[in-house]
Amino acid sequence: MPVYLQPVVASQKDVLGRYLQLYLYDYAVFNGNKSQDGFFNYPWLENYFVEEDRHPFFIMNEEEIVGFVFVKTLGEKHYQMSEFFIMNTFRKQGFGKKAAELLFQKFQGKWSISQEASNAVAVSFWHAIISLNTDAYQEKEMLSDHGEKRIEQTFCTTTVKQAC
Repeated sequence: MPVYLQPVVASQKDVLGRYLQLYLYDYAVFNGNKSQDGFFNYPWLENYFVEEDRHPFFIMNEEEIVGFVFVKTLGEKHYQMSEFFIMNTFRKQGFGKKAAELLFQKFQGKWSISQEASNAVAVSFWHAIISLNTDAYQEKEMLSDHGEKRIEQTFCTTTVKQAC
């Protein structure tokens, strides 16, 4: 079975939470978060199970979880990639590329994606993926709520490879 997106249901929240800890640990290199107790706080996890505008998915390869993605609906046909994670052992095998393509097909419309500016791998990944899935995008630098420099891309996937 090829790569697919599996919606995460409430009974899987603890499993998702464990994968989220791996992601937050990896991400701490870029945002400077430190954990004194081995736990990284993510205050929005519960929201993904009670708010209709939030969509958590496991990224699956056959029956194995290779990562997860959080999508938030910002408005009519307007989406934000809130979090996107492929576990280290599955990186550079095309799982992230395929998962992104599946998301852009599932949620067609305007997208906003941002990365820490210091995360050159993520910035390069999203440049490549976005270029494959749309003819044009805008990019700007911004500051996060915590003062970190971020790169944000906005683009449309009304139909794949079609510009806004």
